[in-house]
Amino acid sequence: MVEIKYGVKNAPDCISCHVPLGYSTHDIRPRSDPISPINAENRVQTCSNQGGVQVCHPSAKAKFATGRVHAYGTKAQMLIGRQVKGLEDLDIDRVMQRAETDISPQEIFRFKVLQLIKLFYKIMIGGTIMFMSLHQWLDFLRAKRKQKNRS
Repeated sequence: MVEIKYGVKNAPDCISCHVPLGYSTHDIRPRSDPISPINAENRVQTCSNQGGVQVCHPSAKAKFATGRVHAYGTKAQMLIGRQVKGLEDLDIDRVMQRAETDISPQEIFRFKVLQLIKLFYKIMIGGTIMFMSLHQWLDFLRAKRKQKNRS
């Protein structure tokens, strides 16, 4: 475990799930492989790491292990035709093909809705800050004018 993001110590990294205790980095396998730790049949054991040194989710059940682990924003952006930074070195056709199998149309719709909500909040927050700044500036000018008229 390493410090990954936001200063979180012991944050999980790729190795935590793809090569848990008892596996070797040379044994990383696709999720379709029955002995892969990320295969649907092995995920509860991998998530709870029962008997392992690091216990991530000790009470993990089958429903927990079916949840989405990786963020799908990048793949969704690609599927809706946006350019994504940092993907220049990848085989885009292969990544697109994988994105099409990993992400359902419902998830694309949810992604678009979340993007609209995010845009709405950015506009609202920016608008509120601009309005309050304008209000404070106009109030300052009014106070200056009022002070000048008294003199």
